[in-house]
Amino acid sequence: MHIRLLLAAVASKESAFVYAIASAGVSHSLAKACAKGLIDDCGCGPTPSSLSNKFVWAGCSDNVRYGNSFGRKFIDVTDKVHSDARALMNLHNNRVGRRLLASRMGKECKCHG
Repeated sequence: MHIRLLLAAVASKESAFVYAIASAGVSHSLAKACAKGLIDDCGCGPTPSSLSNKFVWAGCSDNVRYGNSFGRKFIDVTDKVHSDARALMNLHNNRVGRRLLASRMGKECKCHG
């Protein structure tokens, strides 16, 4: 919370990056927690649809959709109350972080045999 207070004083590329990475970090942690079964009201993420008939999908994918949805409610709440330029900028930077997370968290197949 102290970092957020320090960043509130200055609008810069660096503060934009910190807002984006913090938003992505919260969403990533939530997505991983869902996949591990640590959160009751969410489950596994979607399974790949383009698998060959010889491959059986097992395990639990990260639930990025849930992570981003809940992360947005958690991170964006303070800036949604205000409608000034800085709050809108923060919301934008938070959104950029979540979008980047969603685009970069791919499914990684591992063969066990």
